[in-house]
Amino acid sequence: KQPKVLLLDEPMAALDKKLKQNTAFELVNIQEELGVTFIIVTHDQEEAMTLSDRIAVMEEGKFLQIGPPSEIYENPRSKFIADFVGNINMFEATILSKQASKIMVNCPTLGGQHEIDFGGSIADDIESITLAIRPEKIMI
Repeated sequence: KQPKVLLLDEPMAALDKKLKQNTAFELVNIQEELGVTFIIVTHDQEEAMTLSDRIAVMEEGKFLQIGPPSEIYENPRSKFIADFVGNINMFEATILSKQASKIMVNCPTLGGQHEIDFGGSIADDIESITLAIRPEKIMI
């Protein structure tokens, strides 16, 4: 009898890079061939981002965010997730004003005041935020 779901707990943790790549390729082939859902537990973010259709980020046994790898990477719901997944630079800023989906912030580390269009809203009682910028998003 074929299982509908297969749980793999750190299946590539002890493998070197080349063997990890080969094993990942084989896992994808097996998954596609058999049509079995894999739940893979891993602390290797590269492994999670490349093998997964959906990722669940957990902290202390609680799910913080579940979604496609691109959503987890591009739109993390917390500082923990942003810092945990990939490289990121974080800067503290004070909110100066709010208008619809735009805010004006002061971030001395980034040279002063900046207008940010983020497509959301911020509660009235929030006075400071953390700006999170992925290195590949920076143009000089």
